[in-house]
Amino acid sequence: MWIRELLPSVAVLGLLACNGESSSKAEGEAKTKPTVVRGVDTKRIPVPNHGPDVMAGKVDKAVYPTVEGKFVAKFHDKPREFKHFSPGGNAAIYSEENGVGRITIEAAKDDTGYPRVEVTISHVRLDELELPVTFPLDKKAKKKVKAVGDEDPTFRIEYLEDGAHKWVMDPDETKAGENEVTLTKFEGRKLSGTLKARLHPRPEGMGEVVGIEHADFEVVLRLQGVKKAEPAVTPEG
Repeated sequence: MWIRELLPSVAVLGLLACNGESSSKAEGEAKTKPTVVRGVDTKRIPVPNHGPDVMAGKVDKAVYPTVEGKFVAKFHDKPREFKHFSPGGNAAIYSEENGVGRITIEAAKDDTGYPRVEVTISHVRLDELELPVTFPLDKKAKKKVKAVGDEDPTFRIEYLEDGAHKWVMDPDETKAGENEVTLTKFEGRKLSGTLKARLHPRPEGMGEVVGIEHADFEVVLRLQGVKKAEPAVTPEG
């Protein structure tokens, strides 16, 4: 009888012993296992506000990255320069699977993002365009440009004064030749060109028509599915 009464106590003691051994083993492994500390190379992170000075609280203003570029334009004969080019807004993208081909150019006055000019050329593949080429395409150019997807190449130009007011192309109120984008050179990842535009306010009646008589731009693009352009070779002699 007394043996049966002792059995539960023996089982409990055995379980505690096993748990104690396991716990000691786990603690030993934790002490001997090296701690891996992974460093972060902040120079490789293009996301805003992840630089070492920002993370350390040494700057008061948010940091917004920019790529190399220039955009000088005449607005109603007054010269204006846009100096900030966001990495996400300046790109050439191509996806055969999704039928997407697009070039985007975005130039802002400064890192606040406003005012800014946005250019989008859709249904084209940059590395297959024969430059120079002007949009809208004339009949001759349409035969040379291979459209990406099921639609013909299109383009648009927009001007944003702030987050609430913008000016856009209006085909019903614009004469032929008033809105044009010409791509003149593509070398490496740098795209150069010119444009002109006559843009109308949206919402309607919220301002005067904005005229861009002429603009020169040059910007380094982010390429996705598009090959870098090899530098032109000048013949010897």
